[in-house]
Amino acid sequence: MTVRGKRIAFGLFAFAVPTLGAFLRPLAWLNAGGRYRLSWFFGDWLGLLAIVLFALGCNWALRHAVERWLRPERWPARIGLGATRAAVLLLLPGTFAMAVLQLFPGRVPPWTTPAAYRLPFEEVAIDADGLRLVGWYIPGADESAPAVVIAHGLGGSRADGLAGALVAHRIGFASLLLDHPGHAESDGFGTTFGLREARGLKAAHDWLRARSPGRPVHAIGYSMGGSAVLHAAAEYGIFERIVVDSTFGRLERVAREARLFVFGPASPVAWALLRFWASLISGDDLSNVVPEEDAAKLNRPLLIIHGTADHTVPVSEAGQLRMHAGGMAQLFLVPGAGHLETIGHPDYSRLVGDFLLGVEAQQ
Repeated sequence: MTVRGKRIAFGLFAFAVPTLGAFLRPLAWLNAGGRYRLSWFFGDWLGLLAIVLFALGCNWALRHAVERWLRPERWPARIGLGATRAAVLLLLPGTFAMAVLQLFPGRVPPWTTPAAYRLPFEEVAIDADGLRLVGWYIPGADESAPAVVIAHGLGGSRADGLAGALVAHRIGFASLLLDHPGHAESDGFGTTFGLREARGLKAAHDWLRARSPGRPVHAIGYSMGGSAVLHAAAEYGIFERIVVDSTFGRLERVAREARLFVFGPASPVAWALLRFWASLISGDDLSNVVPEEDAAKLNRPLLIIHGTADHTVPVSEAGQLRMHAGGMAQLFLVPGAGHLETIGHPDYSRLVGDFLLGVEAQQ
């Protein structure tokens, strides 16, 4: 192939792959009957394009360094340089791709609505730091009833919190379910694993209090949503009773155990690179995502729920949260349950409902 032909092939590959990938997301939205903004498409496309160009650029630079500068002649040197090149390509583009894909999860439309469960609800939009966050408000027994803010996990939507909303409705509480910034139908791009998401939860708390001053406001957080809830509670002193389900205690620890193990002995280097790319892209240091430290600052009831077969967030993370939270924390482990499969336990609704009602304080 001529040099011109190689350049054309390079350009087609670099632009076709992210374009095809970016089109998959709006197609999913259209199939679900939702609306997909053009700005979301370009955001997805730019992220995927950056991954492809970075990987191709690293490969080109390393190949030219080996062929033009080092020029290995003996086969042991060629094998050694080839292995080094493969390791560098795995670490640099690999951690960059991981950072982009985790920081900018795909927008998943709500897969159902409260109406499917015969729950009355209102469509609401709340302003948080200039971003419009979309959600559902499900009223309680009356306007003065306690309320529960429900936070979904990474890459999810407000529909993922309906299990908690059903519990709240059963005991007469109101609930507010919001899409995090950069998720589903809310404004914004990207995630910070609970740091900035906490501001949206603060706005949700204030909206509920403005609607009915003096009402108690509790919170339920699923996976990353639990990280956001704990950070909001520690940062702003909000929420009276907190439930976290399948939530990690320290992002670095769970990332190295459940994600970066593929890098083997180089996992500490991979984490350092992941932190660097994330800081460069979002401006936030991932090492600051430490829900267990937020839990240690709380002086209020906390219920920690986790499945023993969770391979996304190891069950040991629940133990870390419990240890740091102190005497006001309870731990409920669901045998054999995977990530966020705990809601299927027959005692789940009763346990969460009793906790929100404060029944455990009488035992």
